[in-house]
Amino acid sequence: MVTLSFSAHSTGSLVFVTSTATGSESPAVADPASARVSGDPLRLAQACGNLVANAVEHGGGLVHVRVLPAGGHVRVEVADDGPGLPAPVTALVAAARGRRSHRGHGLAIAAAIARRHGGRLTTAPSERGARVVLELPALS
Repeated sequence: MVTLSFSAHSTGSLVFVTSTATGSESPAVADPASARVSGDPLRLAQACGNLVANAVEHGGGLVHVRVLPAGGHVRVEVADDGPGLPAPVTALVAAARGRRSHRGHGLAIAAAIARRHGGRLTTAPSERGARVVLELPALS
């Protein structure tokens, strides 16, 4: 089990810090200092929470969270062992805009938060299940 926590700093930056429940698991982030982004900690935590909640509810099996520095960005990858997304993430986000119910807006909210922070919500290839990626500009 990987726990993802957020640490806000007075400078407005957010650090993704991970810890593991057992010694046999590798941490989701090797160097927390390399996974710093600037933004609203509550909104960024909401975006990550929405992705994890979707994976838990729709994915089944294990949910894997990784935080990776990648070429000037920080990638928060949430993967599950379920059947995968029923449509491209852009189509799911667009469908949520027209939905009147209170459910089904998690990906759209995460995508909007990513855009407001100069990032994006996308997917990455996965052998099975879904892998949704919140990509944000890294704090230099």
